[in-house]
Amino acid sequence: MNIQEIQQLFKAYDVRGTYPIINGKVAFGVGYNLIKKVLEVDGLPLEVVVLHDCRLSSPELYEGFIQGVIAAGGTVKALGQGSTDMMYFASQLYNTCGAMITASHNPKGDNGLKLVKKVPQMIGIDTGLAAIRDGVMDLFENNMEFVESSMKVSIDECIKAEEAEKFAVAYSEKLGSYFTKGKKMKIVVDAGNGMGGHIMEHHIANRIESVEFVDLYWKRDGNFPNHPANPAYAKNMVDLQRKVLEEGADLGMAFDGDGDRAFIVDEKGELVNPDMIFGLLAQKLYPQVDNKKTVAAFSSSSLVADVMKSLGGDVVYTKQGHTYIKKAMLESESLLGSEISGHYYFKEFGYMDSGILVLLYLISLLQNEEMSLSGLLSEWRGHYFNSEETNMKIESDFDTILSNLKKAYPDGVSNEEDGLHMQLDSWRFGLRKSNTEPVMRLRIETMGKDVVDQKMEELLKIIRSS
Repeated sequence: MNIQEIQQLFKAYDVRGTYPIINGKVAFGVGYNLIKKVLEVDGLPLEVVVLHDCRLSSPELYEGFIQGVIAAGGTVKALGQGSTDMMYFASQLYNTCGAMITASHNPKGDNGLKLVKKVPQMIGIDTGLAAIRDGVMDLFENNMEFVESSMKVSIDECIKAEEAEKFAVAYSEKLGSYFTKGKKMKIVVDAGNGMGGHIMEHHIANRIESVEFVDLYWKRDGNFPNHPANPAYAKNMVDLQRKVLEEGADLGMAFDGDGDRAFIVDEKGELVNPDMIFGLLAQKLYPQVDNKKTVAAFSSSSLVADVMKSLGGDVVYTKQGHTYIKKAMLESESLLGSEISGHYYFKEFGYMDSGILVLLYLISLLQNEEMSLSGLLSEWRGHYFNSEETNMKIESDFDTILSNLKKAYPDGVSNEEDGLHMQLDSWRFGLRKSNTEPVMRLRIETMGKDVVDQKMEELLKIIRSS
C-alpha cells in the first residue's frame, strides 16, 4: 500500500475503498485523527459512538478504529453491528460524535467509514476529513511503529453488552413512536443480506399488529449472495418485484447495504421513482407545518418542485450527497430532504436519512387510504418519465464533455454547481461525477416515455465522441 492509495480513500463525504487497501490500520488512523484533528481542535467531547455493518472486513476496521480513538485519548461507546441510521440515532441519543464502518451500497469487497461530528454535521472533505486524511498519511509515512504498537491494545473494555442492549431498546422505542393502526397489510422487505435485515428482525417484525412482513434476504451475509445491496439498479430489484406479486403484497421495499436508503415497489410489482415517494411524504407531512421548504439535489426531477408548489412551498437545491443535503436542511430548517438515489432526510430525525422511517410513513399513509399505492401514483406516472441512472467511466476530460454538451444544446438553461444540469423545452438531463465511485452519472427526464431512449442515445453519442 502506498501513500497515494491511502489519499484516494478519502472521498467528498466519507472514507471508502477496496479491502485490504482500506484496512484496520487505516481505520486506526481515522479514529486517531478524528480525535486529534477534529474533536480536540473544535473543543468537542472526545467521545465517539461506533457501529459496523456485516461486511467481512468490518470487524477488523471496527477494532482498528476503536484502538485509534483510545490511542488519541478518546473514549468509545462500541455498539456492535447495526445500520447507518442507528449510528445517527446513537449520535443524537448520546449527544456525541458518531462513526459507522460501512461501504454502504458498494461491492462486497469494499469498506469505509462515515463520520458525524455532531448531528446533523457530517465530516466531509471540507469539514474535517481533509485534516484526518493528512493525519493518516503522516502516520503511515512517519509513525507506523506507533500504529502497530497501539493496535495491540485490547478493546474489550469498550464493548459492554449492557450498553448495547440499552441502546437497542431506545432505538426500538423511537421506531415504535411511528407505528399506526389501520387496515391489514402485507409488505415484502428485501434487505439484500445487509443491515436492513437487522432492523427488521430486531426492531420491526411482529411489532405492528396489522402488518405482515415477508422476509426476503434478511439474514446478514457480507458475501451478499443473492444480489448486490444496491437497489438503485433495476436488476437488483427483480427478486423483490417477483416476491411482491407471488405474495399479493401491498408493496415492497428494498434497503441498501447499510440500511439508510429505501426503494419501493408497488402492489403490481412496478418500480416507483424515488421522487414520487418524496411526493407522497410531502403531501402527508407539509400540510401540518408552516415552513414549507424542502431540500433536494440538482439531479431531482421536476416533480419535486411541482409538488412543493402545489403545497405552497418551495425547494432549496444543493449538490448531490448527504453532507450537502443535511447542511442545507439545517440552514433552511426544512422538514424533508431527498435525493433521487433513495435517500430521504427528516428534520425530526436530526435532519438525518433513514430507510425504515420511509417505510413506516408509507404504512401510516396506506393504512388509512382506500387507493392502492399504484393508484396514488397513477397521475404522476402519466406525466413524469425518468431514465434509470446510467453510470460511465470517465475516459476523457470531464470539462470537455460538459463543454460539448453545452455547445450541442445552446438554448438550454444550465446549472453547473454539480456537474451539468440542463433544462430544455420538453426535457432535462443531468451529468455529474460520482462522489463515491470513479464514474460519471447521467439521468434524463422527459414528458413522454418514448422520448427517454431517444434522448439517452443522443446524449451518449456526444459524451462518447468527446
